Order: sequence, then C-alpha cells, then structure tokens
Amino acid sequence: MATKSVVRAIGGVMICMVAASCSREGAGAPIRIRIAGGVPDATFSIVATAIASLYSQRVPNVSAEAVPTTGTTDNIDAVETGEAECGLGSADLVYNAHLRGTRRLPRPHTHLRGLAVLFPNAIHLVTRSDSGLTTLADLAGKRVATAVPGDPSANGRGFRMDSVASTIADLAAVHAPPVLQALRIEDAVDQLERRAVDAAHFYGGYPFRPVTEAAQRYGIHFVEFDDLAISLVKENYPFSKSVLIPAGTYPGQASPVHTVGVDNVLFCRSELPADLVYRLTLTLYDGVAAIAAVHASAGQINPQNGAATPIPLHDGATRYYRERELFR
Repeated sequence: MATKSVVRAIGGVMICMVAASCSREGAGAPIRIRIAGGVPDATFSIVATAIASLYSQRVPNVSAEAVPTTGTTDNIDAVETGEAECGLGSADLVYNAHLRGTRRLPRPHTHLRGLAVLFPNAIHLVTRSDSGLTTLADLAGKRVATAVPGDPSANGRGFRMDSVASTIADLAAVHAPPVLQALRIEDAVDQLERRAVDAAHFYGGYPFRPVTEAAQRYGIHFVEFDDLAISLVKENYPFSKSVLIPAGTYPGQASPVHTVGVDNVLFCRSELPADLVYRLTLTLYDGVAAIAAVHASAGQINPQNGAATPIPLHDGATRYYRERELFR
C-alpha cells in the first residue's frame, strides 16, 4: 500500500512538472513586432503607435512597438532589411521600392508584402484667408511652399507636388507654373504667416497638425480641386485619387474640401509566419475604432478595399480577405 501511494505521489509530481513545462513552452518569449512609423506627432507616428498598442493588447504572445523614422522611405528600407517587421507607407513609394528600390537601397525590395490599404494622405493646399488667392489658377506664378518633414534638401518636393504644379499651370490663363520652395513643415507654417510665400502645400492624413496650427494662428483658405483639376492631376500622377476632407476637420472650415491624395498602406516582411499576419490583419480591422480614437484618418480603414495593396499581399493577409470574400 505504501509503495502504491509513493508511486501515485511520484506520478502526480511528474504530471505537474510536465504541465508546468508545457505551460512555459506555450507562453514562450513574446514575438516582437516593430512598426516603422514616422517623425513624432506626424500622422504615421500617431497611427503606428495606436496599431502597436492594439497588437500588444489583443494579439496573444505579441509585443509591438512603434519605431520613429523620417517617413515612408525609411519605413520601406527598415522592413526590407529586417530592422522592422511592419511599416506604414505611401502606396506609390512602396510600389516603386518593391520594383526598383530606394535611393539608399537601389535594388528591388523583395521582402515587402502588403497587409492592408489604410487611408489616403491628402494634399492640403492652403493660402491665408485674407490673401485673395482662392483657386488653383490664382496660384500661377506664385510662391508655393512644399512642406516636407526633416531636411528639405534631402527630401525634395516630390512628384506629387510636381503634378499639382503642372495642373496649376494648365488651368491658368497664362501658362505659368508656381515657384516651388521646399521648406521644413514648421518653416512653411511660419513663412505663410509672414507672407514670405503665397501658399503652402501640406501632405498628410487629416487632421494634419501643421494645418490645424496655421488655421488657429492666422486663418487659412483651402484651395480646392474640381473635377477637371482632379483628372489633370491623375493624368500627371496615376496614383492620385479624389479625397474629401469633411467639414469641421480644421478650425474655421465650414464646408468639405475637395482635394487629391494617395493611399497609405500597412506592409510587412515576407518572412513573418502566415498565421501571425492573419491575426495582425484581423486585429487591425477589429480595432479600427480604437485607432480612430487617436487619429480620425484611421476611421477610413475598411476591409472592403484593404486587399488592394500596390504590392503582393502576405499569405496571412490573403487568408483573411479570402475567408471574408473581399477580393474583387
């Protein structure tokens, strides 16, 4: 009897040890997901931080964090080289990097895979409310600041603004393109206030902090794009799309603003496990309200158009869209 009791006791201890061991193996070290975002307080940085928080809270065994960068190109390179697992980027630049590479890494970025189309970055073309410059044609020959993050000598003004400048010249009675001046975002806000420039071009998800600041400091007018202007911009830059900024997005903005923009996408490394990316995709859409609570642009995230990434989808994301019959 004593022997049987000892055997049962030993067996019980062994079962407990095995169970504890399995529990430790099941928990494991959290999977690290670094999401390349952008400069502090900019749209990408805010949204990347919100997505990282969502993943950490809702995806089992995942520890996610937003990684500060200078923007899309840095994000693309970080994911390609393995310095980040996910990143946010403008669809046009992600597509070009996948095919050709970037300036820093001039080779096809074969490790990039699409996860979801997010929301568009909108062109905010603004003048002072007291400038008398109200239409695109009015900006022909005028000084337009092209506000870019960081060092303008490194970033340049970009092809998007070139297409807008060409459209302005086409619409003017006298074919005169605006005089573009690449400035840091903060400098563009200041120079428009001091009338050192006649207009400023800001590019970001709405509400975009520098535009809000300008509206609060001195009042602004949004220069809109009608159907003809939108078609001209699209002709010059095919990635462009029509965007409507809702009324009340900015101080003093009583009416919706018709403008143009380019979609942003969430992308990831091809090496991530399919099951993990499936869970990341599912959690993204389930958590849209939480992301939109910190940046209104995220309210536009919709699985109905999420699969239309400019690069091949990751297998895990493909599974999500296929299960919900969202391919078109």
